[in-house]
Amino acid sequence: MEPIFKEFSPARKMWMLVFIFSVSFIIFSILSSLFLIPVLNITSLDELNKLFESGDPAVVRAMKMVQLVASIGSFIVPAHIFSLLVSGNYKSYFGFDKIPALKLMGIAVITMICAQPLINAMATLNEHMSLPSFLHELEVWMRNSEDKNKIATEQFLKMNSINELLLNIFIVAVIPAIGEEMFFRGAMQKTIIEWGGGIHKGIWISAIVFSAFHFQFFGFFPRMVLGALFGYMMIWGRTIWLPIVAHFTNNAGAVILSYLIQKEYLPKGADEIGSVNAEIIYTVISILIVGACMFYVYKYRPAESEL
Repeated sequence: MEPIFKEFSPARKMWMLVFIFSVSFIIFSILSSLFLIPVLNITSLDELNKLFESGDPAVVRAMKMVQLVASIGSFIVPAHIFSLLVSGNYKSYFGFDKIPALKLMGIAVITMICAQPLINAMATLNEHMSLPSFLHELEVWMRNSEDKNKIATEQFLKMNSINELLLNIFIVAVIPAIGEEMFFRGAMQKTIIEWGGGIHKGIWISAIVFSAFHFQFFGFFPRMVLGALFGYMMIWGRTIWLPIVAHFTNNAGAVILSYLIQKEYLPKGADEIGSVNAEIIYTVISILIVGACMFYVYKYRPAESEL
């Protein structure tokens, strides 16, 4: 395919990325609505939310399919189209054709596992943040939205069998890891860096947008840090596979832990290590290990000729 956007300035490429995303998001949202209305016999989103919060299995299954379609339509499709329009070859544009060394992928997995106490500690601090008094109404709305998101997540992660576990891993970990990394790191971050923002600015701006897009206000900072880690892995690893592996590990780990706790193979709270002040030692150890892992990725980053 001829890359018709190849000679566009980075600014115009960014606007085209936003445009492609918006069109794709609208189209797939309409398709999702057309699917839900006849299947669940609903007439409004409020009715859908009430049904979902009730835990109706049919509604939860339908919402999982909607989540799958939304992830593909919001990230994979627009990122793929954008890459073809600016480069003509999505594999080389994203670095899918560059397979990192097994030891680097192992470091990415270790980084995400060991980052959990740090992420949990940041999430706890984030949850206790308060807005100024003149923004009280906004904070109330944000916390109500957060409570609804938590209820939705709990319903989504209820699993009674291995098949449900595998389905959730696919929907929550596999597809988002591929799609969100293609869009935020592969397309957006790269375009911001080309725009003249510099590597660090490109990584952190993309991480901020990545976190904001999840609309979970009291989990903003830990998700932003995760986005930055993925961004540095993309730059230093010189391939999108490294952040995809890291992103998958983070999401799949949360799903698997939830399943093990529900089945009582692990005690409740096993997924919250580092979230209380008494566990600050875990947070310190987490910071040290994550720092050492990222230094390893930086120091032993491959040269272009090695991929």
